[in-house]
Amino acid sequence: MPAALDSLANQLDLANLRDRPGTPMPTNKRALEAFGTGLMATNEAEAMPHFAEAVTLEPRFVAAWWKYLQLARRLLPGTEVERLVDAARSALRGVRGRDAERARGLMALIEGDAQTAIERLAPLSADDPDDHHTRLLHAEALETAGRHAEANVELSSLVATDPQNGEAWLLLGQNAIRAGEGQRAIDDYLTPARLAFNRLDHVRGEADVVNALGAAFELIGDPARAAAHFRDAAALRERLGDARGAAGSLRNLAWVDAVGGRHADADATLAEARRLASAMDDPALEADIATDAGLMAEERGLWTKALGHYREALSMRRALGQLEGVGEASLNLGFALVR
Repeated sequence: MPAALDSLANQLDLANLRDRPGTPMPTNKRALEAFGTGLMATNEAEAMPHFAEAVTLEPRFVAAWWKYLQLARRLLPGTEVERLVDAARSALRGVRGRDAERARGLMALIEGDAQTAIERLAPLSADDPDDHHTRLLHAEALETAGRHAEANVELSSLVATDPQNGEAWLLLGQNAIRAGEGQRAIDDYLTPARLAFNRLDHVRGEADVVNALGAAFELIGDPARAAAHFRDAAALRERLGDARGAAGSLRNLAWVDAVGGRHADADATLAEARRLASAMDDPALEADIATDAGLMAEERGLWTKALGHYREALSMRRALGQLEGVGEASLNLGFALVR
């Protein structure tokens, strides 16, 4: 490798690839520079195009694919993420080594195949306990597969080793919320998660914790604090260019308002979520929001209004070819028609 490329690889902490058999060392200077620019970006939305450029110029650049896919699953519509996974799988075909195997574990998790993700990630986690990124993804796969206790053991081990691991604290908090333990999530997990992210000035992590706190406060019956946290999370996420995440926080806020009888506020909030989803051309998210609107109308006995929303959701699901979504939308529509 030319000295200039070798120096750039060292600066980007990629020199260890030389010791990993089967993992290609990037040789395209522009790809390395794009990767470095992505790492230095001030937020994830700004980083995305640089990682995209890196994998375009150097298709077997495993580290760039890892970063790109991690961001894509947060920021992009599902159909675009599916296309990216297909492209990554094709580009990395035949690439061996730990980093490529970890990327394949991530791809499996994105596709909803938690068992395959576990099979790929578990040996990597056991082989190198200091690789906290892989262990975190392994814990996420365990939780997705319904192996909650094992996921929490892995995450607890991570925070015991690294108390500043905000991502692990956050996942523990989210798992506690799913288990119905809202107060424990706030006190034991989300508070240290927020402290860890604040120390690192990690705004995206802060936004995720604030959203999780909203869910926890809603769970323990404190709608005012829940609404405040969802509102703050939506603002943070939109400022970071995470329109998908912002729409999710707004959906949460709309439900708090609807349950509290503030129906005009709920409708306005859902309309704002819909605007964000439409702007990023995410029809699946738009269908989710239309379903929310239908359910809220149904709760108020506004059946004609609910029918309109359910028909819209069904049309979108059919256009996307989402069989499970079509089934759910059809049931909602059928129930509203009977009423």
